[in-house]
Amino acid sequence: MPLQPSLLITLDDTQFSRGEITTITVTVFNPTDATLESELYVEVAGPSGYLYYDSKSIIVTGKSRNSHSLEWRIPPSAQTGTYQISTGLVPPWLGAYDMKDVQVR
Repeated sequence: MPLQPSLLITLDDTQFSRGEITTITVTVFNPTDATLESELYVEVAGPSGYLYYDSKSIIVTGKSRNSHSLEWRIPPSAQTGTYQISTGLVPPWLGAYDMKDVQVR
């Protein structure tokens, strides 16, 4: 199988409060020789159909890694419960995604 980019989500915590601004850091690993030009997205899904989406254009040179941060402002009206943060690339790459569950209280 050819080398493929991969992603890793890093968070300061796994529990957050409503109204808080949370930084979601995604490290993009590019093991290929080619420069990766893509759209990095972060999606947050939660109770009662809650959905948040953000994206940014990225460039990662070959055989390197870069970290990119996006902010999620948790609405004060958000329900408490488990939220799933996922990330990926557009166009998609096999294996270039990551997911984390967090609690909003």
